[in-house]
Amino acid sequence: MSFSPKKFYHQVHKGAALHKDVINNASKLRSAVTTPSLLLVFSVVKQYLNL
Repeated sequence: MSFSPKKFYHQVHKGAALHKDVINNASKLRSAVTTPSLLLVFSVVKQYLNL
């Protein structure tokens, strides 16, 4: 198997693009998870203050 710089570059580029997608998805997921949990905490605090 011969080493091909072009092939290597392509693999690295593909890996970098995939990594970027993973980071984007992780931040979307984090914001999707954070918002409901903040709302939950807020409602619990509100109930607690009403007591």
